[in-house]
Amino acid sequence: MELRHLRYFVAVAEELNFRRAAERVRVAQPALSKQIKDLEHEIGVVLLERSTTRVELTDGGRVMLDEARELLAAAERAVEATRQAAEGRAGRLAVGNVNAICASFMPATLSTFHNRFPEVDVDLLEVTLADHLGAVEQGEVSVGFVVDDGEFAHEQFDTMKVLTGDIQVAMGRGHRLATQRRVSIAELAEERILCIETGGRELHRRRIRDIFAKRRARPGRFKAVNSYESLQAMIEGEQGVSFLAAMPSSGGHRNVIYRPLKEEGDDLHFDLLAVWRRHNVSKLAANFVAVLQEVCAPRVRTRKSV
Repeated sequence: MELRHLRYFVAVAEELNFRRAAERVRVAQPALSKQIKDLEHEIGVVLLERSTTRVELTDGGRVMLDEARELLAAAERAVEATRQAAEGRAGRLAVGNVNAICASFMPATLSTFHNRFPEVDVDLLEVTLADHLGAVEQGEVSVGFVVDDGEFAHEQFDTMKVLTGDIQVAMGRGHRLATQRRVSIAELAEERILCIETGGRELHRRRIRDIFAKRRARPGRFKAVNSYESLQAMIEGEQGVSFLAAMPSSGGHRNVIYRPLKEEGDDLHFDLLAVWRRHNVSKLAANFVAVLQEVCAPRVRTRKSV
């Protein structure tokens, strides 16, 4: 039994006339009659009572009509859903997220994307920034985010700049340096430096250490915390200072303030890149990236030369 058998049967059952049904499905009447007989033979049930003057549905035929209509409608829905998915208008999309960094653009991106593609179900997965590239590589997310250190290049991925900012000193409102408009590296040499470390990774600590080393200075004691929220709480509680990217979302903790550094340099500039697979990228991901670019374009500025 094939879908065409069901379509032919529904046409005859609704018209109760082989000639009109044949015109409706655009097949010859003898061919249509043979297809109905083949269907009846296939299921072993007479579906239509025929006479020279009329065609009537049997009890089995009435049940078959209801079921055939549902099957045909389901098939049409399946075809339409497949087409929508191929066009990126339906399906499920997993996107990586880093709450502290993505908060300034992700809500607007999700809202715009939903308005344009309401049938797409977006899963926002909180992933440590250091793990985003691996999550994209493993297919856990279709779009992730990485920090550009000026040397990021990978033949498997495409990237797009979505956010820029400057590395500043984050400190509690009551800190001794909070009244200054700018802070120097030398003034931070004796401070306890708070850094985020997860899974044994010391990326944040290493970047801070490099900032000091480039200015021929040595940082004070380091203390590791395992999340951004814990870091913010520690800073707010006067447990130390940290070096973070100052972004529109940085004001979430009222008692944490940001002060620019007196020093300059490319290493004090922060670029966030969206990253996705270069080959075999899904239409869902491509549509999301297009919306992301539209939302983030006004937020991206050109790096200053120093």
